[in-house]
Amino acid sequence: MMRGMKAVLTLMALFGALLMPAPAQMPFSPAGGSGFAASMPNVAPDAQPLTVTAGASVQHFEKGKPFFVALHGQVQEGWHAYFANPATVGEAMTATLTAPQGFEVEGPFWSVPVCEESTIGVAYIYTQPVVVWKVTPTETVPAQAAFNLSATAQICSEEGCLPPTTATATVELSEGEATPAPEWQEEQTKVVPLGDAPGVTCTATQPADAKSVTLTVTSPAPLQGVYFFSADNSITPTAAQTATQQDGKTVLVLPRNDGTNPLAPLPDTAAPGVPLKELRGVLAWQGGFCSVQVAPTTEAAAPAAEAQAETPAAQTSSAGLLTVCLSLFVGGLILNLMPCVFPVIGLKVMSFVHMGGG
Repeated sequence: MMRGMKAVLTLMALFGALLMPAPAQMPFSPAGGSGFAASMPNVAPDAQPLTVTAGASVQHFEKGKPFFVALHGQVQEGWHAYFANPATVGEAMTATLTAPQGFEVEGPFWSVPVCEESTIGVAYIYTQPVVVWKVTPTETVPAQAAFNLSATAQICSEEGCLPPTTATATVELSEGEATPAPEWQEEQTKVVPLGDAPGVTCTATQPADAKSVTLTVTSPAPLQGVYFFSADNSITPTAAQTATQQDGKTVLVLPRNDGTNPLAPLPDTAAPGVPLKELRGVLAWQGGFCSVQVAPTTEAAAPAAEAQAETPAAQTSSAGLLTVCLSLFVGGLILNLMPCVFPVIGLKVMSFVHMGGG
């Protein structure tokens, strides 16, 4: 139902875009360009809009030694697909790897998309997506193994979008010495699996109100042009991300998605006001990138500040009660000294005497 609502709202936004000014590009766009209109054709594709090839990081697999399998996507020129999180426009690309029994699979891990802003919203797009999985052979692997890879994507242009299309590829390997595949060196320039960029580590914290996440990046040199692509829309794609340098580290403040934008629906694991259990996505900067998959630490609310906030109110309440008691006591004394009260005092004393039987 949410996907249908998103499609309807996207069509409404497309209609409204006709009356709006020209699009502007987001601050970070690794592949360059100047918005959707820069490379979109006016004709529909005349061939398969999405094709894929696949390769492995080793020539053979060896028990207990992890290796990587990659899927290369190629979108026809002038068209584009979307990231695993498309932001506010388009449908997410999905990628799967099916391995025989005896292989443990981690991933997928995605290459860096391009962040584009147009009159209809923000989109994370691909023209040549690359997806990587980490595969570990166990002791029960077969002698021969076929790894089946599949990608499904919605392909769009300025003229519109095609129905989601699926492309497949297969990687076949045999058991043996895990010697590196020569062609894999090119893969390392496209995807850094599992966030293991040399010398780059990420940690995350979040306040108790869960309105943002702070990503702290330790790197050999300060990072410039930093942008985080959330894999699941838990970070709002339409708000600015603030980056600063602190103690030689890059600190990036990421606003949480509050769920108010129907074009950026929240995943079930990222309800508003609830701390995130996991932050997933791709961190990109000028000249590099890495995958991010960390569990944010939730900062406890400061008890001292709460105590300071409550103490004045408690003191005011106590002071007010004491003032009332003193006022009643003084008022009683004054009342007893009033001339009209003197006859009443005598009558009250005689009443006490009679009550005592005197």
